[in-house]
Amino acid sequence: MDQELLLTLGEAGIALAGFSGIAEALQRRGQDAESRADRARLRDLLIASLGAAMFAFLPSVLTTAGMPIELALRHASAMLALYLLFAGATLLRGGTGRIGLLAWLFVLPAALMIVLLALVALGITHRVAAFAYVLTLFMLLILAAANFGVLLLRESSAAKH
Repeated sequence: MDQELLLTLGEAGIALAGFSGIAEALQRRGQDAESRADRARLRDLLIASLGAAMFAFLPSVLTTAGMPIELALRHASAMLALYLLFAGATLLRGGTGRIGLLAWLFVLPAALMIVLLALVALGITHRVAAFAYVLTLFMLLILAAANFGVLLLRESSAAKH
């Protein structure tokens, strides 16, 4: 597995998590439904971006600790699958009381990735292990970027009114 690619994904996750601070500073402080929805989007942005950053570095940490890369990828895939279960449950619960389109756009591919990562963790599909792992990290970063974009669009439209 290309360590530089994983490090780049980790850096992207850290950058998106940092942008959440900007989104928080721009966020309205009210208790209305829009503010609750914005806080839920910010939470989802953090879950996705910090998860991508953490899991981008995990295989390198495990191999540095002396674990063979194949085994490190299997363990990292198992942990990433569990994390996706947590993230999916959090997204579906949401802060708005309803399941939004963005949540469904994450949950459906995430379910497929959880199955694929579980197969990798069990050693059944070792040929696609690196691909599945990196694709899942990309999916987390896309979710974070989408939430960040929605937050910025909402703020810019609120500033015009």
